[in-house]
Amino acid sequence: MEIRNYDVCVIGGGINGVGIARDAALQGLSVCLLEQSELAAGTSSKSTKIIHGGLRYLENYDFKMVGEALRERAILMDVAPDDLITPMEFILPHEAGLRPFAMLWAGVKLYNFMAPDSSIFSQSKVSLRGGNYGAPLQERYKNGLSYYDGWTNDTALVRANAADAKELGADIFEHQAIREMRDEDGVWRIKTDDKTITARMAVNATGPWVRQFTGAHNLDEAGLPDIRLVKGSHIIVPRQYDGDHAYILQQDDGRIIFAIPYNDDQTLIGTTEEDFAGDPKDAKISQSEIQYLCAAFNRSFENKITPDDIIGTYSGVRPLMDDGTKNASKASRDHSFYKHKKTAAPLWSLYGGKLTTYRSFAEEVTRAICKQDGRPYAPHTLTRKLPAGFHI
Repeated sequence: MEIRNYDVCVIGGGINGVGIARDAALQGLSVCLLEQSELAAGTSSKSTKIIHGGLRYLENYDFKMVGEALRERAILMDVAPDDLITPMEFILPHEAGLRPFAMLWAGVKLYNFMAPDSSIFSQSKVSLRGGNYGAPLQERYKNGLSYYDGWTNDTALVRANAADAKELGADIFEHQAIREMRDEDGVWRIKTDDKTITARMAVNATGPWVRQFTGAHNLDEAGLPDIRLVKGSHIIVPRQYDGDHAYILQQDDGRIIFAIPYNDDQTLIGTTEEDFAGDPKDAKISQSEIQYLCAAFNRSFENKITPDDIIGTYSGVRPLMDDGTKNASKASRDHSFYKHKKTAAPLWSLYGGKLTTYRSFAEEVTRAICKQDGRPYAPHTLTRKLPAGFHI
């Protein structure tokens, strides 16, 4: 069994893992990434596929997170090929009896004002009395708002980052479940079925498996944060309306649901939010989620859908930080990382995060790695282009 030596071993091939592998390689570190399945096999391929600031989080006064995400949206739009991340128009109908129109207008205005790329992401009031925007909606809708966010193929985004990491010298290994991980005199010795890796530093970027991983390898310790697993499910139905725009639909329970053009002739509807227990690989949509998403769509659209119309579903588990919030939809989408204290070999475990902010999260972690290693950090990912060939 060949032994390979590295500066950093990243464990987990989701968006955060490949982002860190790429950034660490850019710093001149020797890097390997171990993924137990395939890249983006978990949460990173189960998103709503939007690169956005999170308009609804303004209601929670989470200005820091929204501001960071909007900055990252601008950066990603600049460094990604045009066919990997592209602008998408969102229509937000005003729903009488819910949020006042003035509140929606102010929220979208603030959202756009906070964005560094607001000049290309415009907003406007739109009429929903017929026309392309209003035609598929129920007649009670009179007006709404138009604004823009980004749209991507989340799996392609992961693979683009992984490809660039490989180009920079990182070794990316798929189908490499870790059987043993030991701290031997300040160096990690990591075994899979057919490889032995040694690394001076390691990053636990296993997403919703973060605590499962630390527990399995005797890496739990006092102070290690708890995680809250929240399942989000989507349904896919035949195309329900004409046009390339998406809808953001308000619900009676305070949540919002997206209806998005998908795969040329389909509509993607999501997402739900419910607490999850168990192995994230077993996450599946429930009947209650199906009923919720169908009802959410039917509440706004003239054409009705039933469970029989569903041609596909997917469910992912978000690894949120456990901040004690009772309502899953109110739980923080921010991210953090924890440096383990009881191991001589440096190890960081990652918590939370959003698809949109993966680059800045990777930068924070890689800065910590460089500081640990006594080397300067340079923010190359701010301007380095992602490779072409990975597209929507």
